[in-house]
Amino acid sequence: MIDFFATIGRLVQADLMKLSRYWVVIAGYIAIAIVAIPGAVAFHLGEQALNVTSASGYEFAFNLMVRCLDFAASILFVMLCILFSIDVANSTIKYILTRPVTRIELLVSKFAVAGLMVVLTLGLLWTACLAAGAYYYGLGELRENEYVIFEAGVMYRHIASATVFIAIAMAAQAAMAVAISTYSSTMGGAIIIGLILYTFVGIASIIPQTLGFT
Repeated sequence: MIDFFATIGRLVQADLMKLSRYWVVIAGYIAIAIVAIPGAVAFHLGEQALNVTSASGYEFAFNLMVRCLDFAASILFVMLCILFSIDVANSTIKYILTRPVTRIELLVSKFAVAGLMVVLTLGLLWTACLAAGAYYYGLGELRENEYVIFEAGVMYRHIASATVFIAIAMAAQAAMAVAISTYSSTMGGAIIIGLILYTFVGIASIIPQTLGFT
């Protein structure tokens, strides 16, 4: 069991080193940062233009997070679609499997990398959203006049529970992206397949609403 996790750790480390050099991943995280930070400014300016003010920095952060996730989830999905195709395109998959590495260990390492990328994405978004909420409205206790409605600790627990549910949904998308990455031997092909499937699922998700199902 120790050898199993040690092998996965080495594979994950190697994958992270490879991904840090690819333009798809670098551009993806830059795009996520660009959306989160200027998006916070634009969202605040939009509130001011409509004469709407968030009741608290937490409310502002939650609303901003929801909007950022709509864009960031699609970018992350595309980035994860190249996990296997990188190794296939560069023929490194052959060298990996000639070593004492089982297919199960290789697969688990890809899912572990996908999980780390999900955590990194959520961390970047929450950092930007909470920082914007703190800057515009503050993140202390929620008060009305002199009465404390919610203590800061309660809001942090809400954020933690929300993050868990968001992570579960993103993990499901990540698992689908890893599966898609096995269907193409080129990164371009994997990205195209991922974009088509992501678009199809997005369209399919609104069909029940258009038919009147809730």
